[in-house]
Amino acid sequence: MLRIYNHYISRYTALLVSIEFLLLIAVFYLGIFVRFNDQGAAIDSLTLLFPAVIVYVLIIMSSMAVIGMYQIDSRQNFKAILFRLMPSMVVSFALMTFVFYLIPVLYLGRGVLIVVMILSFCVILAERTLFFKWSSLGVLQPRALVLGIGENAKELIGRQEDDSGYRRPKIVGFVPFYGEERCVPASDVLASGSTLVSLVAQYNVSEIIIATQERRGGSFPIQELLECKMHGIKVTDIATFFEREKGHIRMDSLYPSWLVFGGGFDQSLFRSVIKRVFDVFACVILLVVAIPIMIVTAILILIEDGYPIFYQQERVGKGGDAFMVLKFRSMKKMQRRIKRRNGRLRMTQELHGLEGLYEN
Repeated sequence: MLRIYNHYISRYTALLVSIEFLLLIAVFYLGIFVRFNDQGAAIDSLTLLFPAVIVYVLIIMSSMAVIGMYQIDSRQNFKAILFRLMPSMVVSFALMTFVFYLIPVLYLGRGVLIVVMILSFCVILAERTLFFKWSSLGVLQPRALVLGIGENAKELIGRQEDDSGYRRPKIVGFVPFYGEERCVPASDVLASGSTLVSLVAQYNVSEIIIATQERRGGSFPIQELLECKMHGIKVTDIATFFEREKGHIRMDSLYPSWLVFGGGFDQSLFRSVIKRVFDVFACVILLVVAIPIMIVTAILILIEDGYPIFYQQERVGKGGDAFMVLKFRSMKKMQRRIKRRNGRLRMTQELHGLEGLYEN
């Protein structure tokens, strides 16, 4: 997993995104060559159509991401890839047409777009089938060692059996910890006489997962873990492992030290600026796309029930600061009046009840 601003991204997902980004660029220029059957036209279009290439690739990959084709927990057989790729291509074609309408300078031509879309569909389908077939063989699968044989370590066995080979680290064995009752199969327990450094070298391990129940006292092998760390071996707490691999935090595996030293409370200026820029950019893009729908919605509300078009309400935001939220009105005027009247009636009844209790 790659960690970017407290978010974990699978190495396979990053590799897949990189491969498909380059493939789609190559397919785009190949489609131009096939459409015009002119090598000179394809060469001349390398720089001339580069903005259109980038827009095309981003739209294709965004549509695939929305459909869920970059989720590591989804099924990745040929049938699943085919049924997800078809709607993503339809969405991409519609978005490209809309982009051509908004930005005519990017217009490719209907024939070119159709040829490029067909080639992209075939290439992505073949590439994903080969990629996941190759990945399922465990070629790039990392190897991990677990420190602990108790209940926490037992949880890792069930997860290992449920996961596909190309997504999760392969657990080569469990190292017994002092005073811990064994809850894992004896065949998976490694020899206790060897040091962690020697076990790492023997089993070609790239990560050690800390799954011990008790970490206090002098039995915790902190010196050995530091030596492994110095040799480039990744040392991961079991709570961080669950967060990274499953996208959630198991409360029964948390320790106060994990919260103290965790990076989830990072609110640096750089992170805040990046987050704000992304929020504003995403909002502007969504606003531009949604403006036609918003105009139609406003007209329909006006025709059906007249003014006001928007509903305004006070909400509480960050730091307890109040702000006014605007949204399209979905309740008719008469329903709003009945609701307010019923609310006042209910409040009056509750006040009368409180007065009766006070008098008694």
